[in-house]
Amino acid sequence: MYQLCCFPARLAVETTLLAHKTPRFNTNKSSTTSLQVINRMTLFTLFVVLCCVSVITSETCLGQKEISLISTIESTLNTLKNSLKGKSAECPSGWKEYKKHCYYTSPGITTWYEAEKLCKQKGGYLAQITDSAEDAWVANMLRRAVQHRHGYWMGAENFTDGKWRWINDSSKVQYTHWNLYEPSNSGGVEHCAHFWRYANYRWNDTHCTQGGIGYLCEKIK
Repeated sequence: MYQLCCFPARLAVETTLLAHKTPRFNTNKSSTTSLQVINRMTLFTLFVVLCCVSVITSETCLGQKEISLISTIESTLNTLKNSLKGKSAECPSGWKEYKKHCYYTSPGITTWYEAEKLCKQKGGYLAQITDSAEDAWVANMLRRAVQHRHGYWMGAENFTDGKWRWINDSSKVQYTHWNLYEPSNSGGVEHCAHFWRYANYRWNDTHCTQGGIGYLCEKIK
C-alpha cells in the first residue's frame, strides 16, 4: 500500500514542480491559464499527499497493534514452554511408568480374551515386551503387585500359524524369556502366554481360559 500510495504522490509533486519551471507566455491570458494549471496541480498534489499520509498512518497503527499482539503471544508461549520444560504427560493413576510407557496390573483375574478387551477399554493393550531390560523391570513390578496364583497375562499368542505374535500389532515376538522347556503347547491347546508366578515371572504358555491369572496392560505415555 505504501508503494501504491507514494508513487502517485511523487508523480504529482514532480508534475507540479515541472509546471512551475515551464516558461510563461507574456500575454495576460496565457499567464492566467498557466497560473490556474499550477494552482490546480498544487491542490491535487496536496490532496494526494494528505491521503497517503492518512493511509500510511493508519497502516502504521495497525502494524503496531499486530506487533504488540504477536509480542504478547510470544511471551505467553515462552512462559508456557518454560513451565513445561522437563515435564511430560504423566501416567494415569494406578499405572506405573517405564521409558515413556505406562503399565497397569489388574487386581482381579480373568481369561486372556477378556483381558485383551479390558486393556483396550483402558486405552492400552496387553503388555508387549521388547527387550530384557523391560522384561526385568516388569517382573520386578509384578513381584510387588497382587500375587495372583498363576501370574499375569501378556499380549503374546500363537493362534494363527503356531508362531508367537503380539496381539497389539501382530508383529512377531523377537525377545523371549520362556521358562525352561517352554513353550510346550501341552495338549495342543496352549496358545496364550503369561508371566508365570511359580517361575519367578518367566514366561509360560497355557490355554487362554486358564484360571488364576491377572493381566498386565501397557500403553504409550
